[in-house]
Order: sequence, then C-alpha cells, then structure tokens
Amino acid sequence: MIKIFILLLMVFFIPTSLLSQGNWLPVRRADFEFGLAKIIFTDEENGYMLGNHDELVITRDGGETWKKYDWIASGIEYLNSYIRDICFTSQDTGWIVGDEGALLRTTDGGRHWTLFQQDVEYHFNSCSFTDNNNGTIAGFAGIILRTFDGGKTWNRQNAPANILLYSVCFIDSSTGWCVGQQGTIWATSDAGLTWKTQNSTVNNSITCIFFLNHLNGWAVGSSSTVLHTTDGGESWEKIKMSTAHDFILDQIYFIDDSTGWIVGGRGYSGESAILLQTTNGGLNWHSIKVPTLNHLSAIAFKNQQQGFIAGLFGTLLKTENGGKSWTSAVSAGNNNINKIFFTSIDSGWAIGKATLIYTCDGGTTWSRIDSLSGNDIFFTDRNNGWFVHAGKGIFHTQDAGKTWRQQIFITHYYKIFFHDSTRGWALGTDPDGANILRTTDGGKTWDDRYSQDYGYWWADIFFTDVNHGWVAGLYGAIDRWEGTVDVDPRHAPQQPQMFTLYPAYPNPFSIYTGQPGTTMEYDLNATGMVKIEIYNIRGQRIRRISPGRQHSGRHTVVWDGRNTAGMPVAAGVYIYRIYAGDQMAGGKLCVLR
Repeated sequence: MIKIFILLLMVFFIPTSLLSQGNWLPVRRADFEFGLAKIIFTDEENGYMLGNHDELVITRDGGETWKKYDWIASGIEYLNSYIRDICFTSQDTGWIVGDEGALLRTTDGGRHWTLFQQDVEYHFNSCSFTDNNNGTIAGFAGIILRTFDGGKTWNRQNAPANILLYSVCFIDSSTGWCVGQQGTIWATSDAGLTWKTQNSTVNNSITCIFFLNHLNGWAVGSSSTVLHTTDGGESWEKIKMSTAHDFILDQIYFIDDSTGWIVGGRGYSGESAILLQTTNGGLNWHSIKVPTLNHLSAIAFKNQQQGFIAGLFGTLLKTENGGKSWTSAVSAGNNNINKIFFTSIDSGWAIGKATLIYTCDGGTTWSRIDSLSGNDIFFTDRNNGWFVHAGKGIFHTQDAGKTWRQQIFITHYYKIFFHDSTRGWALGTDPDGANILRTTDGGKTWDDRYSQDYGYWWADIFFTDVNHGWVAGLYGAIDRWEGTVDVDPRHAPQQPQMFTLYPAYPNPFSIYTGQPGTTMEYDLNATGMVKIEIYNIRGQRIRRISPGRQHSGRHTVVWDGRNTAGMPVAAGVYIYRIYAGDQMAGGKLCVLR
C-alpha cells in the first residue's frame, strides 16, 4: 500500500523558506538475504554472479564494481525462482536456468534477458552450451532437456534414472556428462539421444564435473570427494586428499592443463572455507589460505593473474597474482566494518563501531585514527567528508580526513548521504519511529524531520539525483523520495563549467624506484560514467581503469604503471585518454626505468 508520509512541521536551526519540496513514499515490503553461488567471466571486463535466490550481479569493469540486475526494469515482472546456473556461448549470448522451469536468454551481453518458459514441473540446476544452437539442461528427478535450435524448442531426453542432477558439462555438440546424487555420472556421445551410466566408485553426491578434453576429466562432491579420469570416464579414480572428510566441494575449475582450483566448505553448518590448488595437472593439491571462514561456492579467472571467488553471506575474494594470495574486505581486528568508501583509486576510508581507518595506497595498507569511530562515512570529493556516530553526532572534514570537527551532537543517527558539499541526509530513530534529517549548508544546520510511525528501522539511503532517492530498512522496508531539495544560494557549490583534464603528476615517473604511479586529475561538468584507457606507442590498449559513475566536480585517478595482467610496463611513452560520457580528453605519460 502506497502511503504518503506526513511532513512534520518541525524545523531545526534554519528558516522554513528552505524546506524541501517533496515526499518520502513507501515502495515495497519484502525481505531477502543472499550469498553468492556462481561466478563467470566472458572477457576481462564482463563478469556475472548468481545469488542463492533470483539475484544476478554484473560487473562491466573487470570486477572493480558489481551491480545487482533489475529484473523488473528488464521487463520481467515476476521471477520468483531460485536461479542456479549461468553460461555464455559468446560475449553476447548467454543463458540462466533455475527452479520452476526458469529459463532465460540474453543476446546483448546480459543487458536484457528474455524469459523463455516458466514450467513448475521442472527444476533446473545446470546448463551447458557448446555454441549458440546446441545446449543441454539438467535438474531434478533426472530431467535432461536438449535444444538444437538455440532454445526455440526443447526436448526431454531419456535418462537412466529418476535422480537429482547437479551439473552438466559438454565439450562439443555430441559429447557430455551429467552428475548428481548417489555418485551418479552419466555420459553421452550422441548429443544425449542415449546416456550411459559410468562407475564413479562413490555413493555420495557429485556436485560439479569439468573436462579439459575428451579424455581428461575431474569431478568433485560431498565428503571431500575428488575424482579423476583419463579415459573419458570409462574408469574413475578417487583421489586421496589431505583435507578433512566432511567438506562439500562445490566447484572444480582449470585455467589450463596444469593449473586448477577446487572451492568448498561446510555450508551453513560450519565456519570453514576450503581452497585447493594444483599446478601440475592434479598430481598434487595443496591448500591456499583465504581471508574468510564462509563457505566458498564458485571461482573464475578473467586472465592468468586476476581471479575471483564467491561464497555464502556475500563473500567475494579477489587475487591479482594468480592465486598466490587472496584479499577481501579490510579487517579491523575484532571490530566490524560498517562502511568502506573510496575517494579515488588510492584513497579510501572504512568505519565501524570501534574503528576508523584509511588507506592511501589503494587498500594495500590501512592506518587507524585513534579515538574516532562511527556508523557511516561519506565523501563528496577527496577533501570533503562526513561520518556519523550513533552516540556522538555528525563530524566533518575539509582536509581529506587530517582533522575532523563535530558539527552537531545528535544521538541514534547512523546513516549519512550527501549529494555535494552542501546537500545531505541523515537517517536515525527515536521512540516514535524512524527519522530523516536534511541539510542544505554542508551539515552546519539540519532540518526537516520525516517520521515513519510504524516502528521501522531504516538501514540505508541512496539518491540517483537530488530529486529521486530511496531508503531501505527492517523487514525489507523501502521508501522513495520524490521532490526537490532547495539550496541556500549562499552555500551553493561551485560546479565546473566544462570538462577539464589537468597535467598528470608526477610525469615522467618510475614505478621501479618506489613511486606509486602517476595521478590524472580532471573536472566533470556533469554526472556520468568515466573510464580511462592507456595505450602504448603502437596504439595497443594495455590498461583500462573504470572508476564508474562519478558526480560533477574534481576527481583523481592513479595509474600504477602496470598493464591489464598486473605486470609493470616497459619504460617509454604512453598515451592516455579519459572518457566522460560523450566527452574525451587525453595526454602523454612517460615511464622511466
């Protein structure tokens, strides 16, 4: 039910002439929580993750940022199904399968999806396509469906038994395998017209199967099961592992013939993640330390050096050195982190109940600011930032966090958002309900308290522009702001009048002498998507940096002198271009030995 909030006529600190013109509106009441269960990359920039319900999360910048896909915006108004698997035959054409017969296809690289069918008779767990026309789906009760015409028609194939299937893998249009409960492995060499049972030698569930070629294949499953075949599955050997026997192994994945990975854990029942690696084709497997205890569900590499692991409770790990080390959200000892915020590629902040820490080197190292902590932090540029503490109020910095000054003492406020250096919002609660405060002078004064009277607790706030915003909170409460936020002309921010690129500094520079790189500084005269591309003198692109959507104002980006593979570039002259919407500017960079 849509209900317009009553604007309480209580004004704090400033005249009523500066009141906002607009309303907060309840939009949706829902409750969900999801981990991450599948991850793939179609190239170095485009990647996809599945949650454990109907969540699809996409990156367009090589994993630097991830965004949850909006099914409704795509024209699919009702997708109340668990989605289980995703596969692509090209950068543009891909498929998703899930429960209740969920079958979706994209032909534009995941920007739009078409729901092919929603048949409650079938529950799908896995899909495998060898080209745009030939595909196979496997799922509950021994369901195997096959298409030869790109999904226009699907035919159910005869399966050896009525059993739950977890994974299907085809290496060409004719040859494939399915695995499932009770040690099931089925194989076909005639595009699924007939399926033959192979002897897995185990009785526990097999969750994933992976073939490097027609002969060399691997399968993993529950009870720490790892199986290997060198004859296309005519015989399977159980590999003796040094790990405990109660792990659920969810995925096995090979980058090449030598280097492979296995991920898993103990699910929701135990805090124990497992990551195994081989560098000799599976002759030996060794454990890799990861910075999480959460169960790991999926792994993918976008090149030999850069890879990602996804798991329960939103776990997302990243490696930049071929898996030798993995990183995740920064840890502050035993203190929880509530928010992490980067003002540039190098400068970032993280805040928690008992900690405030910052980095100047892109998160490689973090330093603590003693005696400061809070619930949320927000910067509009490198210098201007605010944090809010539920028991102490709102604090402001104008010098990139070197000093912080308390602006106002209020309690029970825990979330903060700013459009620019003057206009911002704060979320909080009192005995009467949830409240929202607003400022139009950079936090010097706050006014316009909006109240929700049915006891909801708002957890987050976000605006796409000054007129359109949302708050979300307890029990899935989502409320929408529609209106305007007037600004006191005395405090109106000075916005850049044109897109301007300033000389990079230092330039020349040398990463071989310990310099972190070179900084590119620019002014945006409008909010938009930004990317930086760097080319060698032969015109070959060697690096793309994608800051994503940035607001108007001054911004900086640092290039660390490395290429897409993470390797230092050779000394010489390089060309860089900064794209902001339909605007472009560029210059030259000189790298010294």
